[in-house]
Amino acid sequence: MNFSLLKVSSKLSHYGFLTKYRHFQNVFRKIHDQNVFNNKNNDDNDNQLISLSKELDSIPKLNALDTINDDNVQFLNEIRPVLKKSFNLAAYVNVSDTLQQLVKLKVDLSIIEKDDKLASFIVRCDFEKDIQPLLMFLLDNGLDISQVGDVLTLNPYLFTIPLENLNILISYFKFRRFSPQDITFFFLKCPIVFNLKIQTIDQRLADLGQEYRLTAVNIRHIVRQHPRIMLMKNHHLKKCTFVFAEQMGFKSDEIKSLLLKNPILWTKQMKQASKDMLLSFEYVNTTMQISHEQVLNFPLILLRRVRLIRVRHLYLQSLNRDQYDPNKPLYVPLSAFFQIDDSQFCIEYAKTCVDDFNRFLKTI
Repeated sequence: MNFSLLKVSSKLSHYGFLTKYRHFQNVFRKIHDQNVFNNKNNDDNDNQLISLSKELDSIPKLNALDTINDDNVQFLNEIRPVLKKSFNLAAYVNVSDTLQQLVKLKVDLSIIEKDDKLASFIVRCDFEKDIQPLLMFLLDNGLDISQVGDVLTLNPYLFTIPLENLNILISYFKFRRFSPQDITFFFLKCPIVFNLKIQTIDQRLADLGQEYRLTAVNIRHIVRQHPRIMLMKNHHLKKCTFVFAEQMGFKSDEIKSLLLKNPILWTKQMKQASKDMLLSFEYVNTTMQISHEQVLNFPLILLRRVRLIRVRHLYLQSLNRDQYDPNKPLYVPLSAFFQIDDSQFCIEYAKTCVDDFNRFLKTI
C-alpha cells in the first residue's frame, strides 16, 4: 500500500469511487504545477482560482445507487486513517504479514510499540527476509517454537541485531566454556544480555571475579544460576559489597558464600532494593536475634518485606512460639517466614488455624 496517499484517501473516502479519487488527484496536480498559491500576480491568482473552482465543480456527484466495480472495492479496502507518530501497531496488523506472523508467535506488540523507532523498524521488515532468519537462529540455539514469542517480547531489540553479531556472541560464550544448554537458558531468562558487546560482558565478568576473588568455575556457576548478573556494572558490585559488609556486617567469605548461593540478592539491588533488604536484615538480626550464620542458611529472607516478617514474628511471640534457636525444641526456621503461605505457617509452626492468624492481624 502507498502510505504517502493516506491523508488524501482518508479525506476522500466519502466519494467511494476510484475514478472520482483520480479526478480529484488530477485537479490538485494542476495546482502544484501552476504554483497557484505562490504566484505574485493577484489577477492571475483570481483567474486560476476561478478555473480551479470550475474544475472542482466538474467532479461527478455521489449517487448512493451507483455500481461499485472491483477496482473501487480494492481502493475502498485500502482507505484507513492517518497513523499518528506514536501509533498502535494493531492498526497495521491487517495489512502487515510480518505483524500477523509475530502475533501467531505470541509476541506482545504492545511492548514493541513503546519505542516508536523500533515499531517503525518492525513494520518495514519483510517476514521471510528479515524475521525468519532470526527465528531459525533461535531454534538452532535450543529454543522451542513455543518459547520464541516470550523471548522476543522480553527483548524485541533482537530484531535489530545482525545475526553475525549474535553468532559472534554465541562463540564467545562457548569459548568461556558455557554449554549450549547454558546459552539457551540465557535466551530464556535474560535475552537482553545479547544486546551487549563482547568487550562489555567480558569486562563485567572480570570485575565480578576481581571484586569477590572468584575462580572461573565460580563465575560460571553464578552466571548459570542468574544470567542477569552480567548486566551489573562495577559500581553496582561495589555498592552491594558495601551493603553486605558495612551495613549488614558480613565478612568477606560470608559475602562470597551469599553470592555463590543466591546471586539474585545482587541483581535485586540494581532496582533500588538495598533499603528494603537492609530493613529486613535489621529486623531479623536485631529484633528476632537471628545470627549472621542463620541468615546465611536462609539468605532469601532478605528479599522478604519487613512488614511480612514482622506480623508472623509477632503472632508467634503472642503464642510464646518465637523460638529460633535450632538447638532447642519447637525450633522455627527462617524459611517459615518466606517459603510457605499463611495457612501452612499456622498449621506447622503456630499450631493454630489461619482464621486465628487473620483475626490477630486486625489487632496490630
